[in-house]
Amino acid sequence: MRSRAGFRRIEAVTQSSVCIWIDGAARGNPGPASAAGCVKNDGELLGEWGVPLGVCTNNEAEYLGLILALEWLHHNPYPATIFSDSQLMVEQIAGRWKVKADNLKPLYFRAKALFRELPPVQFQAIPRTQNRVADALANQALDRNETIAPAEFHPIIDQALILLNFK
Repeated sequence: MRSRAGFRRIEAVTQSSVCIWIDGAARGNPGPASAAGCVKNDGELLGEWGVPLGVCTNNEAEYLGLILALEWLHHNPYPATIFSDSQLMVEQIAGRWKVKADNLKPLYFRAKALFRELPPVQFQAIPRTQNRVADALANQALDRNETIAPAEFHPIIDQALILLNFK
C-alpha cells in the first residue's frame, strides 16, 4: 500500500535486494541543481525522491543523489544495487579513478563511509537512456524548486544536506 507521502511501506521485500536508480542534474555547471532517486523491488515502486540543491556542479549533484540513496538504505537496510549514469562517480567509488576535484572529495568520503555501514551494495554505471525515471524526478525538483519526497524522508534529506554544507 502506498503511503500518502509516496513511499510504499517496506514490510515485505519479495527478493533479496532492492534496485535504486539515482541521478543528479545541474542547469549550468555550476547552476541550479537537484538530486533524485527511485527505489524498486521486483519491479514494484517502493519510493522516489527529488531534491533541489541550490547552486552546485553536476558532479556534486550526482554524488548527492548517491548519498541520499545510501541514507535511504541506512534507514531501510537491504542489500541493493544502485544504478547511475555518472561513469565518473561509479569509477571513483570503485577506486579505479582518482577524485581530483576538491569539491567532490568530502562527498566521496561521505559516500564511502556510508557504503561501509550498509549490507552489500553493488554500484553500476548505466546509459542515460536506462535512467529516465530518476532523470525526470531530478528535473521535476528543479522545475518546481521543491522537494518531492515523503514526509518521513525530509529529515533524512535535511540532515544529509546540512552535514555536507548544502543547506
